[in-house]
Order: sequence, then C-alpha cells, then structure tokens
Amino acid sequence: MKLSPYQNLLLLSLAAHYPDRPKQSEFDNKQRNPLCEAGYIELEQVGRPKLVGLTDKGWSYLAEHRDLVFSNSKLSGTSLAALHTRLHDFFHRSGHAFADLFRETANPDPLSKAEETIPAAIRRAYLVLTDNRLHIDVRLQHLKAHLQAFDPATLDYCLMGLVMAGLAQVRQIDDSLAIDERDRATSLEVGGTTRHLFRLIS
Repeated sequence: MKLSPYQNLLLLSLAAHYPDRPKQSEFDNKQRNPLCEAGYIELEQVGRPKLVGLTDKGWSYLAEHRDLVFSNSKLSGTSLAALHTRLHDFFHRSGHAFADLFRETANPDPLSKAEETIPAAIRRAYLVLTDNRLHIDVRLQHLKAHLQAFDPATLDYCLMGLVMAGLAQVRQIDDSLAIDERDRATSLEVGGTTRHLFRLIS
C-alpha cells in the first residue's frame, strides 16, 4: 500500500503527539480508514470518542522511510509544533544542544563514549542489538553487556527514567524456563514484579 502525503503526515502527527491519542474526528476519514484497515493505526474506544494510535507497523513505517512526502495542511503546523517539543525534551534529557542536530562533526566516531550520556549510550546499544529498529524486545542482560562502562546502579536509574518518561517499556519473560541466571542478575524490579526485557519505543 502506497501512502499519500496526508497519510504520511497523519502517522507523523500521531508519533509526535505520543503518548497522547487524538480523536478520530480530527482526521479525514477517507485517509484514516485505509490506514486502520492496513494495520498502520488502531482505534481505541475511550468513553464516547474513539482515539487513534500508531501500531507497531505504523512506528516501523516511519522508522524505515527516510524521504517521506508530507501534505501542506492545518495538520502540518500542529505536527511540527509537537515534534519540536519532543525534540526539545529529548535534547534536554540527553545533554546535547538543539543545534547539535544540524551540525556536522569532523570524523565522528559512533562508538565513542568519551562524552556520551547514559541515555544516549542506552539508545545506541539498543539500536545495535535491534539493527536500528524500535519496538523490539531485547534481554536486559544483552543490553547491559554493551553498557559495562557505566555504574550499574546509575544505569538502572537511567533505564527506569526512560520507562517513566514513556520512552521505553520493560516486561517479564513469559516462559519461566527461558530465564537464566544472567536474566535474574540484570533484571529490573517494577511494582514488585521482576522484568527481564527492555523495549525502546521512542
């Protein structure tokens, strides 16, 4: 299915506003309904209105397509405003300046940890494990194996910070027989429940 410029913009708007979900009435139903039928978005009944959210397929589409064409509409302005807010918050947490996004660095070393913040290192390690894809579960033991340069307690604090900020999720391994000693040693405790898997969602 080839998406229209408006449909590209609709998906970007949902990503920029995440975790908030807008009402379905905010979008053109002729453009929205095919996205729902194709599995890029989902509708959730919350009270009387139905709210629209991205599915894993929708997130993957945005991650995998670099040169998307977007329509010029009222939705463009609200999407850009929301995206600017998300970028501002991201750079504030990561310790980088907003202008760093536009600067070119001479001979950059993507594996250098000299000035890398822990959240940035977590993201880099996660993307290495998932081949640059979001919304994929990785074992915490594998993620932490890439982050041994950092203090374990501080690393756990930053991992939980990403979860509390809505940028990541942690969950249990369903099959208890699949849990080994390294899983137990590297797990996180959330609400009295031991979590062994980490998923970056934004």
